[in-house]
Amino acid sequence: MSAYRLMHEWTKTHGIPPPVVGLLLAAPYHDSEFNDFVRMRPMVEVQVRHVRQVQRLLDDMGIITVDMVPACQLHNRMNMLVSEVGGTSERDGP
Repeated sequence: MSAYRLMHEWTKTHGIPPPVVGLLLAAPYHDSEFNDFVRMRPMVEVQVRHVRQVQRLLDDMGIITVDMVPACQLHNRMNMLVSEVGGTSERDGP
């Protein structure tokens, strides 16, 4: 959290908008048992709760967060991957 706090202080000092943070869920979501965000298994529920706690802390600091759970629910049970280069889903072609 201190890195986010320092980042936010730096943006305020330089008069630029606060950072925007997208909080992603990390689990073996390539396995259809763990990428159901409508009928969440306990492991997924715990991760979602943890992400929402972090989100509240960042929001309280004035850092804008993006809730990714609705996108996961919209694309429920799809294999969605995110990398440093970009994202893909199983609907994307080669």
